[in-house]
Amino acid sequence: MIADLMLVAVRSWTAKAAILIDLSLAQVGGIVAHLISGGVLLVASLICFITLFGVAVRSGLLLVNNFNRRHQRGELQMALIRNGSLEQLNAILITALASTLGLLPLDLAF
Repeated sequence: MIADLMLVAVRSWTAKAAILIDLSLAQVGGIVAHLISGGVLLVASLICFITLFGVAVRSGLLLVNNFNRRHQRGELQMALIRNGSLEQLNAILITALASTLGLLPLDLAF
């Protein structure tokens, strides 16, 4: 259901696949970080994973929309990817930092 809504938003199967791959990589990174920290799987951890998925999907959607705009302007593919990623890096980092700082009290409570 959510993947179908994502397809409506990005209008491309390849962009949808890229975002879903990004989501699975975020999941692997979250699990590895959780195992390294020695944390126990609690409700708070699950809430953090849900937030991680939200941040990963939002970042993917931001990148895809930026790439689509640049593609419509006629940029070459390599320049499009490089410049589009650098342009969106600030927004993605701020979103991730805000989510991390917002969930920090929840993490420190347990």
